[in-house]
Amino acid sequence: MRRNAAVRLHQAAEPFTGVLAFEHGATPNAASTLEDHDETQPVVAWSMKKLVRRPFCFRVLGDTAAYAPGLAVGGYKRPYGGPNLWASEPLDGGEAWLALAWEQPVAIREVSLTWNDDVNEDLINLHHHRTPFEVIPELAEAYRVEARTEGEWTVVAAVSGNRRRANRIQLPASMTAEAVRVVVERTNGAACAELVEIRVFA
Repeated sequence: MRRNAAVRLHQAAEPFTGVLAFEHGATPNAASTLEDHDETQPVVAWSMKKLVRRPFCFRVLGDTAAYAPGLAVGGYKRPYGGPNLWASEPLDGGEAWLALAWEQPVAIREVSLTWNDDVNEDLINLHHHRTPFEVIPELAEAYRVEARTEGEWTVVAAVSGNRRRANRIQLPASMTAEAVRVVVERTNGAACAELVEIRVFA
């Protein structure tokens, strides 16, 4: 973009899941004498160090299925050809939910949830820098799991203060349900609920 004087790029003040920005020719993280690498390799030549959680602003025309509910049962726990997660509309103080339903009731004993913890965030244990947040904002902070039996929804688990990507909800006893849904009440700061994967086990 620097080569075109007529083009201007602006950065967003917050991240947008599924969108990454990289700078070509950025200052490397370490001195080249400390490691043997090829400067022409994309992983070396391009850096997102100054652009982490601040992607470029752009507008997409038309609808997208990039955050559709079906992606939470797509079999991926990491981005692969796309975000591979369900993202709700902004919560704005309300709730958002995602449900699984079956033609016939099924036995349920465990619900496994994988939330978005932003796998692109630079988290290390060397303490030379800190993130501006204590918990990944995209993680669901408070949610409940509900099961539908004979048309009635019942809360089978309620979680608050969540800070983890992977949550395994063990029910006290096996039950039969026509559907299961996860209702997100709050995140740790992100505007939308973002669930990477949901699995139900008997």
